[in-house]
Amino acid sequence: MDAEEQAAPGMVPDGAFRRVVGAIFSPRATFESIARKPTWLVPVLLLIALQLCLVASFTYRVGWRQTEEKAQASTSSFRQLTPQQQEQRLEIAIRWAPVAGALGAIIGVPLILVIVAAVSLGVFNVIFGTSIKFSQSFAINAYGGMPGGLRFLLALLIVWVRPPQGVDIQHLVMSNVAAFMPAGAPLWQTTLGSFLDVFALWGIVLMAVGYAAASEKKVRFGGALAVLVALWLAFMLVVAGALAFLG
Repeated sequence: MDAEEQAAPGMVPDGAFRRVVGAIFSPRATFESIARKPTWLVPVLLLIALQLCLVASFTYRVGWRQTEEKAQASTSSFRQLTPQQQEQRLEIAIRWAPVAGALGAIIGVPLILVIVAAVSLGVFNVIFGTSIKFSQSFAINAYGGMPGGLRFLLALLIVWVRPPQGVDIQHLVMSNVAAFMPAGAPLWQTTLGSFLDVFALWGIVLMAVGYAAASEKKVRFGGALAVLVALWLAFMLVVAGALAFLG
């Protein structure tokens, strides 16, 4: 245990940028501080900014044609089109891809955090009888997303260092099972594999630390981790099952 984690509660820094770093290097003390005084604006803006930078960098340095050609070719409707129609669809997809990426950052990041925070909050308060507030739950998820921020940074580095022809936006960082699956694997399998990600698991562990701290000792770390893993597995199986059903 480092010196910061041994410090008295009043000595733990409450600054947002200190918390961003502390979530990675001294999670226990940091999430205890977050539970006492929840803040979330800086980590949310940081995650949005990093994703926007990644989309802009990929658009400028690599472009979306190869990505969209691969994505469109995997659909039966695209293969049934004439070459001219295929090119028209590709051009539209390439034009809108960076817009979709930007909207995914600006809208998707906070929306996902809100949904996960609300669901987790409900489960902990109903099952364990905690009195965790939404502001605490949202802040825990925001700072728990810092491993994802590290993944964005690694992805940015790869985009600018690796030759453009060797950059795959779907597998920039080889941190999940999907990155090692053979080409042509069914979408439900690759989606399932993408959930099995080192950075995602790291984030779940950090969130468990946060919820254990916010529960005021009603939930231990192991119990919080079990709940979050169960929710994650349930969501993962629902999404993969829906994709398998839709073919």
